[in-house]
Amino acid sequence: MNQFKRWPLILSALMLEAWIGVSLYFAPGWANGWPFGLTIYRVWSGGMAVIGCLMFVTLAAGIRAAICPLRLRYLGEFRFAWLVCRAWLMVCAIATAILGMVIYRTLIAETLKMWPNGYHP
Repeated sequence: MNQFKRWPLILSALMLEAWIGVSLYFAPGWANGWPFGLTIYRVWSGGMAVIGCLMFVTLAAGIRAAICPLRLRYLGEFRFAWLVCRAWLMVCAIATAILGMVIYRTLIAETLKMWPNGYHP
């Protein structure tokens, strides 16, 4: 059960997420023209917040994948390993929710400053 083998997968996922995030960040035209009255301010900010949270969750999974083999090597058989893993997941979920709200609110404010009259490509 060597979880260090998952690092190339996690790094490639982070690189893919970063590439998608940068592509969407520098081409905000994809956020125009959404139905139900959604403006570019909300769609673009929401998309960037989702990409940021996805990258954070991938990084948290990578850290967990690195910690598990070390824990087994130095602590041996740990009876409450499942509790530690669940606590890690809960802390990461709460941190991701807070991070997502902060990113979204910050980007809404910045897009309103950048494009006061909407985005016109």
